[in-house]
Amino acid sequence: MTILQAIIIAGADFIVVAFRGTISEKAGKIELDNWMIDADARQISVEDTFGIRGNVHEGFANAFSALWPGIQDAVKSLQNGKRSLWITGHSLGGALAAMAAAAFTFEVRLPFNGLYTYGQPRVGDPDFCGNCDAHFGEQYFRFVNNQDIVTRVPPRFFPHFPWPDTYGHAGRLLYFDAQGGLHNDEHWWNNFLTSAQVGFEKMIGLLTVAPIADHDLEKGYITHIADYIAAGSLPAMQW
Repeated sequence: MTILQAIIIAGADFIVVAFRGTISEKAGKIELDNWMIDADARQISVEDTFGIRGNVHEGFANAFSALWPGIQDAVKSLQNGKRSLWITGHSLGGALAAMAAAAFTFEVRLPFNGLYTYGQPRVGDPDFCGNCDAHFGEQYFRFVNNQDIVTRVPPRFFPHFPWPDTYGHAGRLLYFDAQGGLHNDEHWWNNFLTSAQVGFEKMIGLLTVAPIADHDLEKGYITHIADYIAAGSLPAMQW
């Protein structure tokens, strides 16, 4: 069973909302929760509940529902008009962070300064993604490490009778290649997708091979980002 958690940190001039990803239950294996293997990956509309336009992953929506009231109340109590607001998360936490950014934007109309996700799965349909890009795409940075399988699921076309649900990504891509080189253009991502498309029938098998190792937060993301920060060579971003 996945324990959902978020931490909210406030300083004199900032608030950070960070969502934790799925907990590993066995060494060397990441538990990707039910959204990978069952009907929770079907899409639902949450416009009436969160004001988010477009359809999103039902499992993520349900998970976000459990956390949103407390997060919303805490951020409102801390926001004094002088603090910037930042949202982040890894893996499942990245999906919840994207949901939070959309909810802050569309439901409570509370602006945020930046959204940073790491190893984030796809969250919603092209309508949802397009609305996110239109309203906060310039503040949304989505880090992908090499062959990280989680960034490619659910598949673009998820089986759902009578027709499949369609998934996409939003935000500004920052892609680490196999050597740890960082690229900020879609060319690298598109080439990778062309050579490594993931269909529904392949998802389970890929959980035991190399692409899952690239999903590791510390080795797959923090190490690379720390190297670039130390070198002062991260692409220009809003901090």
